[in-house]
Amino acid sequence: MTPAKRKLKSRGQKPKKALTPAQIQAKEQKAEQKAADQKLRTLFDKLGFKYLKVDGQNFTFKNRTGELDGLFVYENIIVICELTIGKNGSAHLLAKKPFYEKILADLPGFIALSRTTFPEICPLLDAKYTDEKFRVCIVYAPKFEPTEEVVDLCPEISFLHGHTYKYFQSLVGTIGSSARIEFLKFLGLKYDEVGNGCMKANLNLQSYQGFLLPEANSTYPTGYKIVSFYADPETLMAGAYVLRRDGWRDASHLYQRILIRAKIRSMRRYLVEEQRVFVNNIVVTLPRETMINEQGTPAKNIPPKNLTKIMPVTVILPTVFDSVGIIDGQHRVFCYHEGTGSDEETIKHLRQQQNLLVTGIKFPEELSAVDRKIAE
Repeated sequence: MTPAKRKLKSRGQKPKKALTPAQIQAKEQKAEQKAADQKLRTLFDKLGFKYLKVDGQNFTFKNRTGELDGLFVYENIIVICELTIGKNGSAHLLAKKPFYEKILADLPGFIALSRTTFPEICPLLDAKYTDEKFRVCIVYAPKFEPTEEVVDLCPEISFLHGHTYKYFQSLVGTIGSSARIEFLKFLGLKYDEVGNGCMKANLNLQSYQGFLLPEANSTYPTGYKIVSFYADPETLMAGAYVLRRDGWRDASHLYQRILIRAKIRSMRRYLVEEQRVFVNNIVVTLPRETMINEQGTPAKNIPPKNLTKIMPVTVILPTVFDSVGIIDGQHRVFCYHEGTGSDEETIKHLRQQQNLLVTGIKFPEELSAVDRKIAE
């Protein structure tokens, strides 16, 4: 008898049975699943979503019965997340696809059912949104990369895996919960579908008082207009993109190479200690929909050919995702990001209070999308 068994016998305890290979494997898989679940919950938490535990609860919707792995809520956005570590996860996803299709086909019905099936969701659903205002997105987070065939068969599902998963983990580590804007774009959502944006009847437009610098005074080619104005960092971050409009698709993580974590942290410390705005100008490209009006005149979009002198103007921008491309000054914008800790108590007020000097380039209207990309 081994010393360990003698010790157990003296205490009146029976030695534990050795686990079978199948039991060991099941135990390891359970631990791996738990770790993967926690990692996913941590990511959503950093993005500003609230978690609701719903796994293990079967329910019937539109004559189809199923269960959900997890629900995450931000304002009027509900994310249903399917997490799997199995190699045949694609088959599992395709089996659940009809259930998801039923949900997406009747969102108000699903919201109404959720209130009774998952009563814990009620405090997470802001009363200012009617059931019709909620949006449901499906996220599939597999350990193994799904086949192209499965991705093509599931256009309604956002696949969060591999470099895409790492991209958002890196981004939240750099700009905190402000990475949520990028994640919402990844989910295929538009500005007017999220939060306060969905409460407005018409596209929200932002007006800024500024100055026009025509070609004669900028030496830019004909048709390129330069305007300068002041804008708050919160609004800039909501509509900004850095280098790419679809950074999550970029396997080389160029977005992170441009946003340097250490530099942003240093600049946030400056904001907290000095509470002074950065006086350097931010250089951006403006969307095609930008309107330039002469100050003091009825609102109208002045034809570019008539914008030939330095003058005060009103710059009108659509408030949408990916409208403003930041060429220079990205750290001065994103250091105002929504973060955590004691610094956030100060910076959350500065995000709206302070204004950054923006120099915007409006391309000729006839310039193609390809030529715009080259110019950026």
